[in-house]
Amino acid sequence: MVWSCFSSDSTTSAVSGFSSRSSKLKGRNPLVQLIAMGDFDKATKLIKETSYPRRWTVAPSLGGSVNKNKILPIHQAASKPDIPLNFLELLINSYPESLEICDKRDSRIPLHLAFIAHASEDVLMFLMSKNPNCVMVQDAFGRLPLHYACSNNAPVKVIEKLIGLGSPEAITTKDNNDWTPLHVCCELSFFVETVEIMLEKQPSAIHVRTKKGNLPISLARKNKSPAKDGIVEILEEVQNCERNGVPFTRSRSDGGSAIGNNESGLVSVSGGSMETTSLSSKSAVDVATSPRTTTASVQDLSLRPGILA
Repeated sequence: MVWSCFSSDSTTSAVSGFSSRSSKLKGRNPLVQLIAMGDFDKATKLIKETSYPRRWTVAPSLGGSVNKNKILPIHQAASKPDIPLNFLELLINSYPESLEICDKRDSRIPLHLAFIAHASEDVLMFLMSKNPNCVMVQDAFGRLPLHYACSNNAPVKVIEKLIGLGSPEAITTKDNNDWTPLHVCCELSFFVETVEIMLEKQPSAIHVRTKKGNLPISLARKNKSPAKDGIVEILEEVQNCERNGVPFTRSRSDGGSAIGNNESGLVSVSGGSMETTSLSSKSAVDVATSPRTTTASVQDLSLRPGILA
């Protein structure tokens, strides 16, 4: 299976488009470029004095061609891992309905993009609190924000909040390749407790297969983090509980401490494929960014070919 990588020294920071090296807007929404460049003082003035928060723009690719994707300023803002929370709040208050609006190409709402961009815990919690209904929105690839939260190893309490705001069915919601958030979590998670939370809410999820027939436990055995053995053990425990006719309940109470180090090899879902590589890779991918990326340029969300198990 192929998973998209995020390079620690990547020069991109999500959503289609505006490069910090490009000075030709050609009538595009200047608020989008200011956000991409991190010029939040000027961007704040535009929000307060104009209707730019409601204006769509076609975002040119880094290569100079124009993609078909159209975005609003909220899409650009949500895709920046370093977006200031006070600026995001101002932008949302100027156009509250934008939290439910998808970009035109990949049908992603701001919450999808924030998880893909590794936004801060505060930003993720804020976006969920502003519009809880967004947690059950699927993008063009059939993925909930929970899929991306699992692939990017969001904090355990963020994932628990996502599930709580949605429903247990989110855990078994399939994307276009029949991957559920549990499948993603079993193969990629650094947190045993994330898997425990899901299985306590929806133990029947252990029986859901991907299009290629893989169960969560078979994917867990491919997990490359130190959490692998713990995740496999939890899945086996759920199977034993089911055989004995007793409910599975969580036994851990450590608050979801990470098992493994997410600095050693970041994995993520992006675009139309799932890829696995380490942070050392320098490949440009669909939504290329990392928690340490603060550059202003942006990358298009193109559909990459990939093999899903």
